[in-house]
Amino acid sequence: MNSKESRVRYYACECMYNVAKVSKGELLRFFNSLFETLCMLSADTEYSVRNGRDILDRLIKEIVFELAATYISPHGGESRTENTKAFSLDLFVPLLRRHVYSHNPLERLYVMSWMDVLDSVPGLGFFQYLPDFLDGLIRYLGDAKQPVRASARLLLSKFFHEVQQMSHDNNGKDRGNGTDKAVAIPENPMGGRDRLVTDMDNVDSKLEHQHQQEISWSSIQYSRIIEILIPHLSSPKEDIQRTALQWTIEFIAITKNIIIQYTPRIIVAVLPLLEHPVPTISAFANETNRNLQKIVVEAPAISDPVNNSNDWTTLPSESKDEHLDNSSNGGLVGTLNSQRRTLRFGKRPGALQSGLFDYHQTVINLRLQLLSEQKLTRIASIEWFLLLYRKTPEKMKMFTEGTLSVLLKTLRDSSEQVVRRDLELIAEICSHVDEANFYKIFKNLLYCFEANRRLLESRGTLVIRELCALLGSEKIYCTIAKILEDEVNLEFASLLVQNLMIIMITSEELKTLRHQLRSLDTKDGQRLFLTLYRSWSHNVIAAISLALVAEAYEHAANMLQIFADIEVTVPMLIQLDQLVQLLESPVFTYLRLQLLEPDKYPHLLKCLYGIFMLLPQSCAFSTLRSRLNSASSLGFLHAMPKRYPKPHHVSPNTSTHRVSSRWIGSSSSPSKHLEEENRIKFDDLLQHLRLVQQKHEQYSRSQSMCSESQ
Repeated sequence: MNSKESRVRYYACECMYNVAKVSKGELLRFFNSLFETLCMLSADTEYSVRNGRDILDRLIKEIVFELAATYISPHGGESRTENTKAFSLDLFVPLLRRHVYSHNPLERLYVMSWMDVLDSVPGLGFFQYLPDFLDGLIRYLGDAKQPVRASARLLLSKFFHEVQQMSHDNNGKDRGNGTDKAVAIPENPMGGRDRLVTDMDNVDSKLEHQHQQEISWSSIQYSRIIEILIPHLSSPKEDIQRTALQWTIEFIAITKNIIIQYTPRIIVAVLPLLEHPVPTISAFANETNRNLQKIVVEAPAISDPVNNSNDWTTLPSESKDEHLDNSSNGGLVGTLNSQRRTLRFGKRPGALQSGLFDYHQTVINLRLQLLSEQKLTRIASIEWFLLLYRKTPEKMKMFTEGTLSVLLKTLRDSSEQVVRRDLELIAEICSHVDEANFYKIFKNLLYCFEANRRLLESRGTLVIRELCALLGSEKIYCTIAKILEDEVNLEFASLLVQNLMIIMITSEELKTLRHQLRSLDTKDGQRLFLTLYRSWSHNVIAAISLALVAEAYEHAANMLQIFADIEVTVPMLIQLDQLVQLLESPVFTYLRLQLLEPDKYPHLLKCLYGIFMLLPQSCAFSTLRSRLNSASSLGFLHAMPKRYPKPHHVSPNTSTHRVSSRWIGSSSSPSKHLEEENRIKFDDLLQHLRLVQQKHEQYSRSQSMCSESQ
């Protein structure tokens, strides 16, 4: 058949046909050599040779289909024992694997035809060798010839349905009286040794029957198949990607305990496909991602003990074995126990065990996916981090520092959806750390704002609002306030406080914080006011706004006197303009209504008139003048205070319904002493504000000198 003459090759095929027709099963002894020759002839250029080869091939396939699984040759070779079958898959599959990677389209079609035949032979077990040829078969989907792609698609579909069928059969046995249940070992009755031997034979037959049912399923090398599928998930060929995803989805369902070990590699391959332009591929990628997340959630924690009850064959308890071993027939039972141990097939592929999930590599790969150009990939990476932190926060603590640096950079993402999910993850991490680390996280966040002012302008409001909604506005504002107390960059501190003030006044998420600030007659309200005031002194307008929100109108009026001692800059006037606009917002409705009660709030009018006098003639000037003219036209102007009150009578506000007799004018000396302790020392706060503003003036002068020297 290797002759250069076409006629010789043709006659060789004809002669081999006659030999095969006579020898039948004996031909299987030489099948490997014959298969290799026929593969070579499949690409023969002569039509007559190919025709003769096809006739011979059909006959050989008939012989293989009928006899390959059962025929035992009476003429055993050197490498064959007396009862060895003539056809050996163990010897043939390496040859098949070599020819699978052929580049010739005709040879590829021929190899696939034989795969189909061998898989159809009952009892042969060809499917067990799937890992040996699956990779080459998947590669056929990228062949330039349409017939090769079509045949490969059909053959892969056939193998895929076999995987599904075995999965369904296994699930059915799990629900019924299948392999998860113990094979009942009968008690030793009084019938004696013969009865026991008969019972043990029955047990052997039952175990052997279970073994035959499950051997095809348990023998498949799942890890090898998954190793083959993962590289194809990143293939540039759409058919290959689609097939690899489809198979991966199925193996996630049936081999949870194995595929969870490959989570880091699957994530790298699947997440970039979530935004694939082909709808089928993106849908499969999303399903793969969801199913993989599900098995990670269902997997036991690292600290959980391994549950050994998930074996394929549940054996009777040791106590029962010992009882049987101690009987008079212990030797026979010991032999049976030995047989049963040899039939134990290990863990079921779908049963999850602890300690199989690689956290370290998964976190590394997820960080890399956060740098992807695709929005859905970045969102999916964050969702994976959320899943891991919610499942095992203690385990994830060791990765927090490196992860946070990536998450803080992600705040600059162009997609608001990504930023919101990123903030949700940051909040989740913050909820599992102590006070010191919480402080450190927000210090790093403020450093990002300081280093990137555009980030503060574009994302600052969103970041603060989302974190306040997720972690609590009081905790966020107090933490930031404490950090800003020691801030060296005074310009940045002033800018950030200005933003915090606008967010506090305008955001719905900080409604609770505003209400708490208005409760200065409580210890919590005073503590919050003092904490914010110390850092908000970096910005005079923000400090005045804080006093207005807290209804400390007298102190707000006194704060305006500072403007006589400092240089009023254009940014200050712009902030005053913003404050006037905010006073017209719904948040300050209570303040505008208090203008109708000048006897209760005399310092409110004075404060507003002070702001009015500082404003240049602008839109805000006209707005505030109209508001004050409305109040003065009602005859309330006479209610403004004519002189400053004594310092020891200063209170957060002078409202009679908020400042009771125990705050002012009480005749009881013990009660008066208690009031002095609980009262906010506004004079000290005013002095603190002056000192901070002096530092700002010195800082501005030093910055100007540095810029001039350059």
